[in-house]
Formats: sequence, C-alpha cells, structure tokens
Amino acid sequence: MNSSPISVEEAIRRVVAATQPLAVERLTLSTKLLGRTLAEPLISKAPFPHFRASIMDGYAVCGPLQPGVYRITQHMHAGDASKGDLAANEVSYIATGAKVPDTANAVVKIEETRKISEEEVEILVAVKEGDHIRQIGSDIEFGEEVLAKGTVLGPIELGLMATTGFTEGIPCLRRPVIGVMSTGNELVDPSTPDAALGEAQVRDSNRITLIGSFQLEHFEVIDYGIMPDELDAIRAKLWQACRECDVVVTSGGVSMGNKDYIKFLLLNDDSFSPHVTLHFNKLNMKPGKPTTFATIRSSRPAGGEAAAAAEKSTLFFGLPGNPVSCIVTKTLFVDVALRRLQGFSALQSLHTEVTVTLLGDKPITLDPERPEYHRVSIFATGPSTSSAAGPSTKLVAYSTGNQRSSRLLSMKTANGLLYLPQGPGKAVFGQEYRALLISQLPVPVLDQDSMHKLAAAVPDAVAVATPSLAHLPRSFTDKLQAKAAAATATVVTTAGSSSKCCPAHLSHADGAWKHIRVGILTISDRASTGTYQDDSGPEIAKILTQWAATAAASAEEKPYPLHFEVTRYATVPDSPDVITSTVLQWTNSSRSPPSSTAASVADSGLPATDSAVSAATGEAAVDLLLTSGGTGFGPRDFTPETIAPLLHRPAPGIAQALLQEGLKYTPLAVLARPVAGTRHQTFIATLPGSVKAVRENLVALKPLLPRIMELLKTPRDEGLFSSHGVHGAAAKK
Repeated sequence: MNSSPISVEEAIRRVVAATQPLAVERLTLSTKLLGRTLAEPLISKAPFPHFRASIMDGYAVCGPLQPGVYRITQHMHAGDASKGDLAANEVSYIATGAKVPDTANAVVKIEETRKISEEEVEILVAVKEGDHIRQIGSDIEFGEEVLAKGTVLGPIELGLMATTGFTEGIPCLRRPVIGVMSTGNELVDPSTPDAALGEAQVRDSNRITLIGSFQLEHFEVIDYGIMPDELDAIRAKLWQACRECDVVVTSGGVSMGNKDYIKFLLLNDDSFSPHVTLHFNKLNMKPGKPTTFATIRSSRPAGGEAAAAAEKSTLFFGLPGNPVSCIVTKTLFVDVALRRLQGFSALQSLHTEVTVTLLGDKPITLDPERPEYHRVSIFATGPSTSSAAGPSTKLVAYSTGNQRSSRLLSMKTANGLLYLPQGPGKAVFGQEYRALLISQLPVPVLDQDSMHKLAAAVPDAVAVATPSLAHLPRSFTDKLQAKAAAATATVVTTAGSSSKCCPAHLSHADGAWKHIRVGILTISDRASTGTYQDDSGPEIAKILTQWAATAAASAEEKPYPLHFEVTRYATVPDSPDVITSTVLQWTNSSRSPPSSTAASVADSGLPATDSAVSAATGEAAVDLLLTSGGTGFGPRDFTPETIAPLLHRPAPGIAQALLQEGLKYTPLAVLARPVAGTRHQTFIATLPGSVKAVRENLVALKPLLPRIMELLKTPRDEGLFSSHGVHGAAAKK
C-alpha cells in the first residue's frame, strides 16, 4: 500500500477521518478538568445572581428619590441576610455585592452622599429606580446555556461551573493515554555520562521531547523506553503498548533499512500485520517522508474499559528517528489526532494557518523533489500602516537557520512552519508565503509605541527566551571579518567580544555614551535574494572599525572618541513594509543590554554566531542606524520615502552635508536623495548603495557622529562637550 507518497493535506485528512472521540466519563469539579472537552452542554439550573445585589458601596433607597437628608436604619454587608423593609424616608448602608432590602429599588453610590452622623446621611443627587442594582438573573438566566458541548475547559470555564453549581457528574470526554517508545541500537539513555558513551552511540532526545510535549497538554503518558533493533522485542513491546494506550508514538524504524522493524511489523509480519489498517507510510514532504500512520487492533487488558469487548483500536504513529523530523511530524499529525480524540471538530483540530512575509539574509534554496515545512520565527510588525478599517498588523517570518533534520536547535526558536513549494530556485524574500503556527510562543509586536510601552521598557532580571530578529547570519559574519582583515582591530560583532577591540582610552569608564550599537541595513532586491553579494554593508562596518583603530594608533591626532559594535545587520528587499518593520524593530526596542550574555549564548539554540549576537543585542535598540541602497531614482528606490516618515526629528543639514561630500567627487551625486534624523534615541542616515559612495558619505559623517551620539545618549551638561571639555565653550555658544 502507498507505493507513492501522498501529500501532507491528504495525510491530515486521513488522520481526521480515522479518529473518533473517546468515551464520556463523569467527573468532579477540580483543576484536573483543565484541558478536558465537555461532552454535553451545561444548562443553568437557577438564575445568577439569585438575589438583587448592590453594584456599589453606598445606600439602598426607595426610589425615585430627591436630594435631602435621610435616616440610616440598616447596614447590609456582603453575605448578610435580609434585615427588614425600608420606609420611604429611610435608607440602608450597603456594601458592594450585598443583598438589597426587599422594599429598596435603587442604590446611590457613596461618592454622591455626605455622612452627617451614624444615624443620618445627606444624599446629594436625584436617584431613579434601578440605579446600581444587579437584578436577579442579570448575569446568567435560568435555563441559559452556560457552556456548550465541545467546550475545552480552561480556568474561566471552571469558574463558571463553580458559579452555577456544576460540581459533580460533569460530562467530559476521556483524555487519551499515550505510549511513547524510541527504537535503535545507537540510542542510550540521556543520563549516560560521556565516559560511558559508545563510539557510535547517541543520547535519545526524541522520547523526552515527545513526552514533554504531551505532558504540557496534560495528557497521561506511558514511557516504554528505548527498544533495540530486535524484531521479537519490538513486537512484544508494541503489543503491550497497544493494549494499554489509545495512541502509540514511536520514533525510528520506519525508513528503508533492513533493521527498520516497525515498518516490517506493520506491513509484513504474519503475526502482527493482519491486525493493522495502514493509512499511509510515505509522505511528499521535507522533513518526515517515511512517517507512518495506522490503526492497530488488539485485545483489551484484563478488567479494562468495556471488558466485554474483545478488541480495542489504537492509533499508531511511526515517526522518523531524526529529531527535527520527529517533532515536525508529531506536530502536523499526532497533535491533530489528539484533538479529534477529545471531540474537536475537523476544523478545530488543525493548526492555525497564516500568511507571512519571508525576510532574511541567507538565501533559502527550494527542494526540487518535495515541498518543505521550513522552521521559522514569526513576528507581528505594526501597527505600522493604517486604512479605513484601522491599523494593520503584518506577520513576518525569519528562518531559524540550518534546517538539517538532525538539528533540533532549529526548533528551539520556531513558532511556525513555513510552507515552501517544491521546485527549482530560491525562496523570495519580501514575498508572502503560507505558514502554520505550531506553538504558544508570543508573537512580539515590533513597534512598541503602544499603550503598554512604559511597562515593556522595564529591564528584565532574567529575560524569557523568545524568537529574536537579531540573527546575524554566518554569511555576513564571514564577509564582515574578511573585509575588515586589514584593519588593526577586529570588527566587533558581539557584546561578548567587545573587549578585544576596544582600546583602553575607549573603556566604558570614560563614558558609556561612547559605546555605540550600530545597525546596518542593506536595501536591495538583488542582494536580498542572493543574486549578488552585498559589499556596502561590510564596508560600512570596516570603516567604522578603522576610525577607532587607526586613530588610536596615531600619536599625531586625538583618538576617535567612539567605539562601534555592530549588533544588527540585515539585507532586505526594496519593500516599504519590510524596511519599515525592520527600522521600527531596531529603533523601538528596550535600550537596556542583557545581563548575562554568555549564558544566553549557551542556551539560545542558534548557530554560534547567531546565538552570540542574539544574546548580546537581545531587544536593545541601536544607537546608530545606517542604510545603504534605494536612494536613487530607480522605480524600486523607496528608501527616502520610507525612512522620512519614521523620523521624529529630521536633520536636513546633515543630509545636505552628505550630498555636498559626494559632489566633491562627481556631479552625479545630486541624484542621491539622502535623509537623516533621529527616531527615539537612534540616529538614522541613508547612504547610497555603491561602496564608493558609502566611503564618501561616511567622510562627512565622521566629524559629526561624536556630537550627535553625545547629545542623544547623555544628559545636557555631561560628556565630551561639557564645560570642562576641550570644546566646552564652543558647545555652549
């Protein structure tokens, strides 16, 4: 069966079709119900509230009532029983939630009264009947559906059941029991010390990854351990798991090797395969081609559920042994089946599908044979644009790096699977693709000009690891280091290495404002797709480094006061949306650097270079953002028009200085359209795309940057240009 691979879409259809909800069980209200699915609707047996209650602290009155002085005859607090009726000229002090006296029909809030004594109060406003009273059944009516069939129970649902008195016999679908097993002679327990690790052995990561993902969703899991590649042992363990579990998930043993016994048992074993209904065993996808799904019929354990039935059916998923293939296929297929078993509809069982714009630096080559489910980090950009319908939010996706199926690190920062079609060529940065959201990781909003921006700016003692846009690709790092090899100092690409290239006279003790975080943004359709190599970005980094290194080595001129650290780099297409989202993310982030770079790098799950930069930059904004490209008159030259609206304080004089410097070399410099200014505390300047023009423009910026950075990063009367500085008097004129 299935000599030809089937599509992922067809495979998911078969999983949905072969999976039915489990039996109903009646349970007691407790937090153990979290994640359960309600098998029947819950209908209110009484109104709530079942008495009239005060919404405010104040005085219960018989309305309508005019301002005046009234006698206090009662005091009602939450939980108090009735204390008698009120006369027309009497009031009762009443607390929020307390029962309103039977003859009272309104409450006046305490702010609209003036207490004269313990016996009298002056009411300062006219009161109409019904004011500030929560009527009987106003929250939940008698006979109203409180929770619908199929509701997944969370904290709010438990609270509603407590409110309405549903505490016993709550009808829920039984949660599936899942068995997990790894296979392979090469596998050993993760606790195996290095000294005991065999020459060709690896620690088993699949089992704990699968078990952890299931337990995170509150499923009961049975760990069947690691099975060696022995047919009889695997057969016996698989029979045991099928009798004891609703779902069995194995990793390894489903490919084409002569010791891939899982596939042999399902297809060719005379004592096992007759009990198997095979749904698929070969998929047209990358990674996960040999993924297998079957239904296995087995005898029930003695005394088990519905013991009168001789047979039970177990869903079996044989996942590939490579860690990434294992977790990706578990996500695509096993998760869907588990939702179906709990009563989810076919649509509810699927992962959320979104449209994303692919961004990045290193080209992604399409697979010519199979469509790929590429691991990505998905972020929300915006709201950066608006329409008649209101602000729009756009999703962007960044590759998590090397996608080799054995590299589990590619899953660490992934919250999505990007669908890349089969074919020749490369994925196009700036183009929209479909993706599946696969985790509960937050989708950070890149523009922090929000109602919570003050809270977002508070530095964290320990930052929670989320996908970072601060990936500095290896391709760029290699180019950067090669371009800067002639400089006397190493180009700084990570905070962890900054001490290697920061001369003593530029230490942080001389002023933290001198340490400049730099973002370099190359804007080019062709460079972003890998059609040609970006040289202008590395050239900017090399020149900034040379300023400090060369000047520091010269006894004839004062050392250049700034030390530059390239913390952000990207090559993006000539797309206003992509340019905007990148600039917003680089300039709006928290300006506090992370506290533990080394630990963050070790745990980040990125390649070494990516990890270091991601950890070093965290979400810190850059101090200096230099763009190259897109400033001319070409039909796709959008840089000036895109950057200008983002500036809080334009600096046309600096833009003119860039233009004037270029005119010293060529009259064609007038065709450049530079823009400069600040956004928050970041200085932004747009440079042309050619390496020659970049050099010329940076000559104009060199004497200006120290003053610009000091003004942006220090209080008014501190720093190089303060009254005690060399240029203090000039600065005060």
